[in-house]
Amino acid sequence: SKFATTYRGLFQEFLGRFIDVNPDIRNTMVADFSHEFILNCTDDSLVSSVNDELNKRLFDPNEDVRLAAVTVACTCSRTSPERLDVAIIKEVCERMRDKKEKVREKAIIGVAKTYKTLYQNWGNPGDWDKTKTSAYGYIPSKILHCYFSKSPKDRNLAIKMFDYILPYDRENDPESEVQCLMDILFSLDENAEIAFKRMMEDKKIFKDTFRELMEVAKGFYISNKMKDDPRFQGQRKKIASLLPEGMKGLKPILSGNDKKLWKALMKLNDPESSWKEMALARRDIEKKYFKTSKKKKSAKSGYLENILQFMEFGPVSSSHIRGLFAYVNSDDDKYFDEEEDRKRLLSYFEMISGVFPSFFSTSTEIISDLLRSRTRDNVDSALVLIKNLAHLFRDDEDLKDNIFSPLSKIAQSHDPHRAKNGIVAIIKVWGDDTMDELIELSRDLFESACDLKSKKMGGSFSALREMSKYYPALIRNFIAEISDFILDELLPYSSNSSKIEIAKRRSIQFLVTFYTTTPHNSYHRGIDKFIDAIVDILKNDGETSDADDIDKRASYRATCAYSLIKLSTANYIDGTKYTYDQKITAP
Repeated sequence: SKFATTYRGLFQEFLGRFIDVNPDIRNTMVADFSHEFILNCTDDSLVSSVNDELNKRLFDPNEDVRLAAVTVACTCSRTSPERLDVAIIKEVCERMRDKKEKVREKAIIGVAKTYKTLYQNWGNPGDWDKTKTSAYGYIPSKILHCYFSKSPKDRNLAIKMFDYILPYDRENDPESEVQCLMDILFSLDENAEIAFKRMMEDKKIFKDTFRELMEVAKGFYISNKMKDDPRFQGQRKKIASLLPEGMKGLKPILSGNDKKLWKALMKLNDPESSWKEMALARRDIEKKYFKTSKKKKSAKSGYLENILQFMEFGPVSSSHIRGLFAYVNSDDDKYFDEEEDRKRLLSYFEMISGVFPSFFSTSTEIISDLLRSRTRDNVDSALVLIKNLAHLFRDDEDLKDNIFSPLSKIAQSHDPHRAKNGIVAIIKVWGDDTMDELIELSRDLFESACDLKSKKMGGSFSALREMSKYYPALIRNFIAEISDFILDELLPYSSNSSKIEIAKRRSIQFLVTFYTTTPHNSYHRGIDKFIDAIVDILKNDGETSDADDIDKRASYRATCAYSLIKLSTANYIDGTKYTYDQKITAP
């Protein structure tokens, strides 16, 4: 720095080599000079000038120069973040969408390592000041944005790096880990939350399909005959589409007939495995394939790592989830800036519970308490969690007794969505064990559904619809009576009440579900009358309604149109019998 200060003119000419026509010289300036100068120079103005040049090289036409610029920027941000212009890291994040794969990979890995190093040195992200948060707090979101990439390799790397930045073994301080995990989740922007949801959905698809694949390969042996099985081929292609190597990444796992490996993968993939059982299965796989006598990974290890990423969620465990639930149930406002934060955390629980139910094995009592909460969001989330974690509640009689009464009340709610979730939760937890209670509940729902003065009509039809999917025999006892009520009283009933409109839509959906999920028989004697009623609604609704009311009733007409499609698919409609050319629109 002394030389640069004394001979500023010469130093400025030297900086011109950052834009030299020779890419090798530009590469040397970035990789060797800029790294050492930024870390060791004591003159802030000179460091700033080199930072400016480094920032420009992130857009260099030569991919090797861009790669060197990304590497230097990430290295400096980890060792001396205060000496690096914060704008550089934002530009590095833009390199996550670089046209060259190796640059994208280096950028994703580099910023992930930077973020983890920083919160290990600075403390939990939630405790950072505004300057630090503005400079680096967006990194988890940028990593998840990569999951929108069309490249399976980029998506897989996004999973790997997001798992990497999650806290693990913070000097045996579980409370700090939980707080750090919550800080990371709360730092995600709207698009990152969508990517997180999509990532969880893909993990669920992968886990479910992989489990089906293993069930097809009974005895853990894949014969040549089985390889020609259409089910086997379809499941294998579905899994391979999510892996970075495609079919190549799956073939070594399926071709070796390794019984121990398959058993460990089945245990890791079983939704009813406890978190400890999953950890032991992971340890068995690591011991055999990730560590050898020569301390080198086996040939299968790389492929296995990509598969395991879809079966796991980083270092997250049941203790982390239980710790996060403590924040949800706390009355202390210091944990949440707004009530919206509580709602966001519950939404993450809903996403995770559908893929990793074992994480919630120690939180069932807390979920039971949420069901009795006076807060609507808490109750709605509890319903989703109970549906996703039904097997955890099924084996605990005390818990079942504790939640049956509130679930029954919710199943008879005026809110169709809640009523639906309530009845599904009851069916999934109890199944055939609660047939007597379901019969009684179906009668109550029938009575409230067939009462034009009842505020619970829409909710009752939604609950009956779900019940007909699982136990149509319960509905057959009164299908004729309820069908007559819908066609003769409810659908012709004229009212401006939004609850009546909702009840009409739900009643149509209920009848369509019943007719399309049960065999054609005497219980369907009113089907022709029902079809005629739907067609009449589509023909006359737009003509008899006021102009201002037409758009409001678009959902009603859309429900009727979709119902005709469903009935036609189930071969209830003769395609030549009804013709109607009005354009049907939905909001």
